[in-house]
Amino acid sequence: MIQLKKKYLTPGARVAWTHDGRVVEGVIQKVFTHRLERTIEGATVTQDACRRDPAYLIRQDSGQILLKNFSALTPVRTSQAA
Repeated sequence: MIQLKKKYLTPGARVAWTHDGRVVEGVIQKVFTHRLERTIEGATVTQDACRRDPAYLIRQDSGQILLKNFSALTPVRTSQAA
């Protein structure tokens, strides 16, 4: 049996993605490993997800909430000042 690497980002993790040619950042609020339908800001959003490509509910720095899959995200390393 082949073991797959666990590809989850956890709630609280900071992530980035590209939108309209610019990099946007946000924080993961929740993780989903199944297809879901959710109402966000008055619009019904459907997102496919599975264990290999989970979906994440993310709060952008601007406050907007959205869903993105793992394959579209890049973890952001935060530097801690001493």
